[in-house]
Amino acid sequence: MASVAGSVNCVIFPAKEIKSLEDRLRTRFEWGLIMDIQPPDYETRMAIIKNKANSLGLELPDDVCNYIAINITNNVRQIEGTVKKITDEKSKKGNKNE
Repeated sequence: MASVAGSVNCVIFPAKEIKSLEDRLRTRFEWGLIMDIQPPDYETRMAIIKNKANSLGLELPDDVCNYIAINITNNVRQIEGTVKKITDEKSKKGNKNE
């Protein structure tokens, strides 16, 4: 099997705006793929919440999913972390009742 080496570099500004960047690096950044990454929209956040809950074996009511989707808007990790925390809290409460 062949080994492929490479790297991924990310910057939040266009390379031409970074004045302290060496010319050789600037041209390499400009040569690469440029993407504008936006926060997920409401429907995407809802899908993330429901998929994460499903993968953790948790059934969240729609109003809970809606609350999370409305209040956590910028960060997918934060959305997934919130669902994980709900799962953990539910697990803790379930163990106390046994």
